[in-house]
Amino acid sequence: MWKVDFNKRWPVKQQLLFFKTLADLLHAGFSLQQAVADIVILLPQQKKICDRIANTFARGGTFCASLKHLLDKETFNQLYIAESYGLLYESVRQLSNFLEQKEQQRQRLRAVLLYPIFLLLLITVLIIAFQVFLKPELSAFQTSSNLNLSSSNYSFFGLLGIIGGSSLGLLVVYKKYFGSKHHGYLQRVEQRCRFPFLGGLYRMYCYYYISFNLALLLKSGLDLKKICVFLSEFEHETLLFHMGEELKQVLKKGQEMDQFISHYSFIPQEFTLFLSKGNTVDELSNELMIYAQAVYVKLLQRIERLIGLVQPLLFVVVALLIIITYLSMLLPLYQNLGGMYQ
Repeated sequence: MWKVDFNKRWPVKQQLLFFKTLADLLHAGFSLQQAVADIVILLPQQKKICDRIANTFARGGTFCASLKHLLDKETFNQLYIAESYGLLYESVRQLSNFLEQKEQQRQRLRAVLLYPIFLLLLITVLIIAFQVFLKPELSAFQTSSNLNLSSSNYSFFGLLGIIGGSSLGLLVVYKKYFGSKHHGYLQRVEQRCRFPFLGGLYRMYCYYYISFNLALLLKSGLDLKKICVFLSEFEHETLLFHMGEELKQVLKKGQEMDQFISHYSFIPQEFTLFLSKGNTVDELSNELMIYAQAVYVKLLQRIERLIGLVQPLLFVVVALLIIITYLSMLLPLYQNLGGMYQ
C-alpha cells in the first residue's frame, strides 16, 4: 500500500489516479460519498486518503478540508470554489486532465534529458580521470623533459570557470525573478511572467487558471463584489486571494475594470472584450470557460515545442564541453611533443 505522509504534498501520480477515478464516478452519477467509498475498492493504494476523507465527512467537514495539506494552495482553491457551489465534477475532471498532461510531459522530458545527462556524466568522469590519472604522468614526463604543462591547468580551470559562472548566472536570474520578497505577491507574479523563455508559459498558465476559476464563480451566480468577498476566504499566499483584494480596492475607488486588467500582464487582456459585450452572467461564464479551454490547449502545445527544443540545446552544450575537455587534454600533449622536436 502507498504510504501516506499527511504532512507532505500528495505525489502527482497518486493525485492523477484519484482525481481521474473520482471524475469518472461522479460523471456516472455517484454521489461524492459513494465515489470515495468505491475508490477504496478500485484503488486499494488510496485507502488511507479515502479513510481520511470519509472521517472528515463523518465529522461534518468538507471534501476540500480533508485534502488541504496534501495539495498545493492554488489547486486547493480551485477545488474549494467548485465544492462550495456544486461544480465539483467540472473542476475534478479538468484537474485530472491537467495532471495527466503534466505527468506525460514530465515522463517525456525525463526521456529527452536521459541521454544528454548520461553524456554529461561521462564527460565529468573523463575530466576527473584526466586530473587524477593522466595529469600526474604528464607532470612526471614534464619534469624529466623540462617541458611545460601549465596550459592544461589553464584549460581545466577555464572549464571550471565557465561552469561556475553559468551556475552563478542562473542563481542570480532565479533570485531576481523568483526569490525576491521585497515586492508584493502580484508584483512577484508579474516578474515571473517576464522570466526569459519560461515566463510566457507561466503567463499562459495564469490565463488558464484565472479564466477557468472565474468561469466557475460566475457560473455559480456570483457578481464581482461577491466574488471578491469569496476570494478573501482563500489562503493568503495565493494568486486568487491577492487578485480579489486588489479588485476589491478597484471597485471601492470606482475605477474602471479596464485599468485593472491592463495593469497586469498575467490577466488576459481578452477580459476587457468579454466584459464590454454586455452579456449575461451565464453567457460570460460560458465564454470564459471556452477561452480557458483554448488557452489550455495552446499551453500544452507550447510546452511540447519547448520540450522538443531541450534535447538539441543540451547536445550543443555537451558538444562544447567535449571540445573544451579534449582541448584541455590534447593541447598540452601537442605542445610537449612540439617541444621535444625543437
